[in-house]
Amino acid sequence: MADYGYARLEAKRDSIWGAYSDEDLALRMRRCLSWLACAEDAGDNADIVFIALWVAFNATYEKNDLVWVREHEDFRAYFSHLIRLDRSKKITAAIAPYLQQWQKLFIDNKFVQRAFWKYQHGEEGGDNWQTRLEAETKKFRAACAEITASKKSLALVLSLLFDRLYVLRNQLMHGGATWQGDVNRPQVNDGVHILSSLIPIFLDLMMDDRLENGESATDWGKPRYPVIRKLG
Repeated sequence: MADYGYARLEAKRDSIWGAYSDEDLALRMRRCLSWLACAEDAGDNADIVFIALWVAFNATYEKNDLVWVREHEDFRAYFSHLIRLDRSKKITAAIAPYLQQWQKLFIDNKFVQRAFWKYQHGEEGGDNWQTRLEAETKKFRAACAEITASKKSLALVLSLLFDRLYVLRNQLMHGGATWQGDVNRPQVNDGVHILSSLIPIFLDLMMDDRLENGESATDWGKPRYPVIRKLG
C-alpha cells in the first residue's frame, strides 16, 4: 500500500484537535484525510488514486462564494495563502527536482491544455492555442528559475501545473479517458506524484496556521457543502 501521509496527518490532526475552534477548517481536514485514506487503499490503481487525491485537494480549498469563480482563480488564491505560510520553503523543495520532467509531460503537452481542446471543438478562445502553449512554456521556464527567490514565481509554477492537472482531472472524471489506458499513463502517474507530494505539505501548513484561540489565522472560506444535520 502506498503511503500518502494519511496516518501521520491524522495523528497530527488528532493531537491538536482539542485546540481547534475553527469548525470549517476541521471539516476540511476530515474530508481531505478521508480521501487520502481512499488513495492509499486504491494501491497501484493510478487512475483511482489520482481521482481520490484530487478530491482530497478539492476539500482543502473549495469555498462557498456568492459568485462561483473559475477553478483556476480559486487555485491562485489558495496557493498564495500557502506560499505565504511556507516559511521553510517545503513546497519549493518538493517540486524543484521534477520541474523539467513535469514541463515536458504537462506544460509542453497540448493534450492537457484547455485552449487546445477549445480549438478541437471550435469554441471561442482556441484559435491561438499554439501561441498560448509557447507563451505558457516560456512563462513556466522563467518562473522555475526564480521559485527559490520569488513567491510570485512559485505561485505561477503551481498555477500552470494545476491548470494542466485540471484538464487531466476532467478527462478522467467526465469519461474522456480509458481506465488504465496507455495514452495518458505518464500524465496520470506523474499527476499522482505531484498531488501526493504536495497535499501533505498543504495540510501541514493549514494545520499549523492557528492562532492561540484555535481559530485559523488565514480565512480559508466556508466549505461550499457544509454538513447539515437537519433539513428545514
